[in-house]
Amino acid sequence: MRDWLIKLWRKIQKSKKTVVFTKFIVWLIETDLFNILMDFIERVFAKKKLRKRQEFYRANRRRIKENIEILADEKSKKVYSDIIMYRCTLDRRYLVETSSAKEKYFDSQIISFVPDELFIDGGAYIGDTIISLVERWPFFNKNGKKSLNVLCFEPDGYNVKELIQNVSQISKQAIHFSFKIVQSAMWNRNVELEFEGGIDYASKLEKTGNEKVRAQRLDDIIGELYPGEKVTFLKLDIEGAEPEALEGASATIEKDHPILAICIYHTDEQMISIIETIRGKYPFYKLYVRHYMKAWTETVMYAIPDD
Repeated sequence: MRDWLIKLWRKIQKSKKTVVFTKFIVWLIETDLFNILMDFIERVFAKKKLRKRQEFYRANRRRIKENIEILADEKSKKVYSDIIMYRCTLDRRYLVETSSAKEKYFDSQIISFVPDELFIDGGAYIGDTIISLVERWPFFNKNGKKSLNVLCFEPDGYNVKELIQNVSQISKQAIHFSFKIVQSAMWNRNVELEFEGGIDYASKLEKTGNEKVRAQRLDDIIGELYPGEKVTFLKLDIEGAEPEALEGASATIEKDHPILAICIYHTDEQMISIIETIRGKYPFYKLYVRHYMKAWTETVMYAIPDD
């Protein structure tokens, strides 16, 4: 049922005649009432799909247990366990440990900033994360040798137009703020890929998309645009392409040890495998998990350098 609604939603988003209605739907799908209703409908009418998910997590209990053991605080362990239980059961009692959506990517219990920040925004959309970053970066518009440099990756041309407007507005008000925008997806090699664009924040790489977009490795781009600079923060919310983007950023991560804020909720496999990848390849990180919505979306893994 939820998958069918997502497909319908994408068709609605493509029509310029439904802008007001679209904004209403965006508001609606983030309400508790809507998600309570959707959970009930799926429990009743999508039992086969739910059983399949339960079987997946049951078959991967050992991997989940190993992830839990490596997490850096008790809250992370509880949040991670509870979100997996919620995904298996759609029982909303497991959503008690939900953090404020306003702190997504910049959770004050976990994140600290530095005076010279080079922030990579993977899935920049229209600049909402950058606006949130500017509100929280403690050195913004203060005198002294400080800088906030932002590199935005956004493949959807519709989003890029609004992204440029929003981020340009910030730069007019700031002393030490600069930005660059790359109209590209993030990937593990430099290629052209199929892309389903023009559907707001839901635009994503698809095997049968409506257009083709450029996809690039961060490791190749960063040296061209910021030679000699240290990446301090990497955020990824790219609709399921996070594993490939991380692979394409591996040299940067090894060299710079940036803070990572990575969405892990897009697939059941990624709920397990992204944490496995980071703990396996990069032992210099402490790992945390937080969840930011009263539904299955917005689970973020943080990796904080322990050095």
